[in-house]
Amino acid sequence: MEATEGEDVEGYREQHAAFVSHSNGTSSLEILQVGLPIHSSLLLLTATALWRGTTFTSPLGAVVEVVLTCLPPLLSLTVLSDTPSLLSFPPALLGGAVLLLAARGRSRLAPAPPTRAPTSRVAYITNYRASMLLITTIAILAVDFPVFPRRLAKTATFGQGLMDLGTGSYVFSNGLVSGEARGGAGGWAASLLPAAPLVVLGGLRLAAVTASGYHTVVGEYGVHWNFFLSLAAVRLLAAAVPAAVYREPRRCWVAALLVAVGWEAVLAGGAQDWLLGEAPRTGLIQANREGLASCLGLTALYLAGVAWGADLLALAASPAALATAAGLLVVWSGLMWASLAYSSTILPPASRRLANYNFVTWTVAYNLTLLAGFALIDLAVVWVAELQEGRRAAKAKAKGGKTKVRAQSLLPSENTPHPALYRAPTIYRAIAANSLPFFLTANLATGAVNLSVATITTATTPALAILALYLALLSLGALVAWHKGITLKFW
Repeated sequence: MEATEGEDVEGYREQHAAFVSHSNGTSSLEILQVGLPIHSSLLLLTATALWRGTTFTSPLGAVVEVVLTCLPPLLSLTVLSDTPSLLSFPPALLGGAVLLLAARGRSRLAPAPPTRAPTSRVAYITNYRASMLLITTIAILAVDFPVFPRRLAKTATFGQGLMDLGTGSYVFSNGLVSGEARGGAGGWAASLLPAAPLVVLGGLRLAAVTASGYHTVVGEYGVHWNFFLSLAAVRLLAAAVPAAVYREPRRCWVAALLVAVGWEAVLAGGAQDWLLGEAPRTGLIQANREGLASCLGLTALYLAGVAWGADLLALAASPAALATAAGLLVVWSGLMWASLAYSSTILPPASRRLANYNFVTWTVAYNLTLLAGFALIDLAVVWVAELQEGRRAAKAKAKGGKTKVRAQSLLPSENTPHPALYRAPTIYRAIAANSLPFFLTANLATGAVNLSVATITTATTPALAILALYLALLSLGALVAWHKGITLKFW
């Protein structure tokens, strides 16, 4: 009986591993479409806040925030994945209409809620980082259920799946707000301290997976390697870059390009055949060849994030600077997609396992596109707020009074940690403040669900209920940590 039960368990693990792997991917356009509800929901939230003069700080407001930020992407990645426009266009149209109503009315700005934890200087970057992590968090559990479309899962070797973007996007986003992007010089001293906890987390995950027998796909990272060890390796590789490179964003962008091109040359020289071959996984290098090798491509993404962060963090002091940043993001998004279209004709397709040149280009294009969308929404909100303030100032002048709020105060600065204007939902600021702990908690919850439920045979309704409860608990934890002023940094 024990042998039979053991065989059943082992058989289920093999089925589970096969279920979440061997995807052929989908198109870049579909991947962008299933993520659009995030932008539409944010437009509706920020427009409503501006129109009604609210900041959603009440308990009911928190519930509204969580529902509007979490439910659309959950449905878009599951039961409505074939028709994501149903979750994108109606909220976008409604949000646009509400924004027009706000533009025609007077300023109703509410006092800023008290700041209990650090916030990003740039609201749209906070929105981008948090929403990207939210989508990743949904996907890592949803992929274990049949309700999640297989075409969005990680591809087996080459191709583009939504989940292929997870690690690369996380690395790029961390480069965007890194110490190097904020003017730090990098170096070993600044990297060893944040890398150490990541190594510990990687070791703990390996021990937990080994002890529990949790299913793993060896071709993803290797036998022992994992996401946390990749983050630590990237941190150390980035420390080897000369400090002079980090002092100039253009040099950092060139360095990212050189690393990506150099790694592609190594792959073309024979490394690709070795990495994707059937060589026995003997020894640590052979056993973990995908995880080790992909760190070079991920380092290129980190450097690209630093280069963009240095510019975008500086372009936040005025509405004009915000408009410049949005324009740059729109133009460069187009350039990166055009570059990907060209390079795809002469180089191998994007591969998450290899982190090759086209994977780096695709990841940068995708993330710049997300940033451009959030920047345009932020610009629209600030522009409408300026109209309101201008109307208020004219009325006050006509009455011989003085304007209490200036348009410039609507944008954050070094000395204003939280703007008076609602531009980033509290749930987004909470996730961004503890991004890695949030993701770690999601991983633990994903493991607990998989050890408790036969996910690959779970019907749609109970699967959605489990996913909704999972997101609700994660959101509650993030909000509690935010309001308690708890911030844990591992990068």
